[in-house]
Amino acid sequence: MTTAETDRQARGAFAALSSRSYRIYIGGQSLANTGSWMQSIAQDWLTFSLTHSSTAVGVTMALQFLPMLLLGLHAGAVADRLPKRRILLTTQSLNAVATLALAAITISGLVKVADVYVFALLSGVIFAFDVPARQAFVTEVVPESRLRAAISLNAAVFQATRLIGPAVASLLIATAGTGWVFAVNAACY
Repeated sequence: MTTAETDRQARGAFAALSSRSYRIYIGGQSLANTGSWMQSIAQDWLTFSLTHSSTAVGVTMALQFLPMLLLGLHAGAVADRLPKRRILLTTQSLNAVATLALAAITISGLVKVADVYVFALLSGVIFAFDVPARQAFVTEVVPESRLRAAISLNAAVFQATRLIGPAVASLLIATAGTGWVFAVNAACY
């Protein structure tokens, strides 16, 4: 590489954005993470609305995060062995279908707390496979010279969506209802 080519390369925190593949990836990552945080807030609010029990909310959260604890190592091994893009397409599609189903039964007024529990467990299993594949996929969409910048941007996007997702969910819950949060969330996938 010549000195002129080195000078033209993007540098700094946003260097990874010079890669088209990474820009597409980070855009999708932003939507999916925002949707995940919206989903978490909405399912906890829905559980509390149905039961008026903080214990039930705790059970919902446990069902959502327990699969990551139990399946995390195995899911990481799967992400190492299979094409990450295929895993991500599968997990995002499954999550969209599950979220749409919960949205439909919530909007129709037929939802029961057991439905939310099943959804929380199912989404937890899906995310147990999604997260390691998503983290490893970054290396496939950005050149190695910009990997450090890409990892930094991923962390920044994750933290930003932790703020944006719950805020959007609370606005939707207040104006349209919990079911619509799930419907909007499904569109994020």
